[in-house]
Amino acid sequence: MRPQTRTADIWLLCCRISVGLMFLIGAVKKVTDLDWFRDEFVALGAPFPHLTAPVTAWIELVGGALLILGAFTRVAAAALAATMVGALWLSVIPAIGKNFHTFPDRVSNFFYAPEWLLLLILALLVSMGAGRASVDSRRHA
Repeated sequence: MRPQTRTADIWLLCCRISVGLMFLIGAVKKVTDLDWFRDEFVALGAPFPHLTAPVTAWIELVGGALLILGAFTRVAAAALAATMVGALWLSVIPAIGKNFHTFPDRVSNFFYAPEWLLLLILALLVSMGAGRASVDSRRHA
């Protein structure tokens, strides 16, 4: 194995486990208290909150677990990326527009948003896959 490949596999593993744990742990409260999570969606003005809140919670729970395992990584990362696009659209961008008045401040705060950074990592996982230390690599071997 080339050193570049080994290094890439280590970084993909670190990204998968870190992001997967973050989504999995965060989703537990959302799944176990769907009324609270739905109310959050209502407050944000999300479309169809009675549907989108539980779907989002379950995508985060199952997607997080799949990322940790490295199973169906591209599909899980794409689904989680869709939730980050929704979070950016419904929460981050309106808050930045309301709280920051100059263009440089708005742009800077957008790129510092955790949702944006997570979207970038998820896009990386969609494009590169899980790496060798994963269920996916065993399935395709």
